[in-house]
Amino acid sequence: MHPILSLTLLMLPACKDGGKGPGGDSGGDGPGSVEITVTMSEIVPTVATVTFPTDGLTDGVITMVPTEGDALSVQADVTDGNTVVLGMKPGTTYTLQLEANGGDVLSNEVDVTTGNLPNDLPGLFPDEEVSGDHSGGYIVTSFVNPPTALVMDRDGDIVWWYQPDGLLQLGRVRFSVDGSRVMMADINLEGRGTSEMVSVNLDGSGEARLDVPYRHHDFVEHDDGTLAFIAHDPRTVGADDILGDQIIEVAPDGTQTQVYTIWDNHEAGAGKGSGGPGGIAGWAHANALDWYPDRNQYLMSFLHMEGVAAIDRDSGMEAWLVGGSEATISGPDSPLEFHGGQHGMQLFDDDRMLLFVNGQGNQARMVELQLDIDGGSFTELDRYQPGLGTPILGDVQRLDNGHTLVIFSYNGEVHELDENGELTWRLSASLGGAMSYLTWLETLPNGG
Repeated sequence: MHPILSLTLLMLPACKDGGKGPGGDSGGDGPGSVEITVTMSEIVPTVATVTFPTDGLTDGVITMVPTEGDALSVQADVTDGNTVVLGMKPGTTYTLQLEANGGDVLSNEVDVTTGNLPNDLPGLFPDEEVSGDHSGGYIVTSFVNPPTALVMDRDGDIVWWYQPDGLLQLGRVRFSVDGSRVMMADINLEGRGTSEMVSVNLDGSGEARLDVPYRHHDFVEHDDGTLAFIAHDPRTVGADDILGDQIIEVAPDGTQTQVYTIWDNHEAGAGKGSGGPGGIAGWAHANALDWYPDRNQYLMSFLHMEGVAAIDRDSGMEAWLVGGSEATISGPDSPLEFHGGQHGMQLFDDDRMLLFVNGQGNQARMVELQLDIDGGSFTELDRYQPGLGTPILGDVQRLDNGHTLVIFSYNGEVHELDENGELTWRLSASLGGAMSYLTWLETLPNGG
């Protein structure tokens, strides 16, 4: 547990004559007042906790006004009397104030200065020559090394970060479904038997670790707090020790249950690329996981099998497999349409699928496919291939406005395409800035 630095810079303004305070009687036309205190985290020094009395407050908004640049605002939790504020830029002075009860209540103003980034982080630079209308919001991702969970804004500023001890190559980062914590896990390409997921409160405090044996690459969370992890499933076949893959669910009470294993769905070593490089990453090498509650299915990508499988949660059996030599859904020219492997994906209600295909050399690309699940075929609807190489990782996400984010992970670039497939925003990391998966959020949580 790290210490927390308290900044209680209180400049309580006097109420105007006849003003109305929380719970007070109306009179005159001036606002009432309430006193806030602001506590800045030493762990993530861009995060503030704003505390205030709740008596008489019915709603509230906290504004953060920088000395230069755009102001931020978040909803205040008037039930608990404290709100965690995310989104402030590092090394910047902000003035914080609470406005409540439809503007009838104003707090004192509190000035804070956020802390600086760690010195070992690569820089992030938006391309000023790409001038389209991007979607705003925030991108949740990680630097693979130094292992750092991070949230960036669209100016390329890292507004939240955490560097967990003991993780070697950081992969997936997610906010918990209740918005109270940030979860992160390393890639574990080596197949270590002990592989922890780390989670922290929004201010970086309260670190907790969950060990799921042989966990690797990716995880998702259900609405009820159940976590699902990709994990190796090592077995001995004849004289060979082979790393298969499984999905392990961890219930909120800590119970761990296997809901899928590749051994129940394929013969050992089946599929193109069986064995992997030196057997290190497993015969199928699962590398991305998603959850679709309306279908009651997981979607899992297998790099060495060059396929993406839909997995029924109840039965643990694959409903279909697109790509690869064992595909149940194949392309018009070849079942090996994903030549060079694939990672992140997204499936839509109409059976369209976005996929990040790593390719070979500088052929990394985003493809959009239309699946005919019953007919066993797919067609390619769209492709974005800017001439970048990403031998591992990579991810895609379609946004509500029709734009698409593509992260060329090991090339250290994030691209946003508009609904016509035109580049509208591009960000590049400096040397060593390899990133992992991405999640776009329009707004950041404030503690649930």
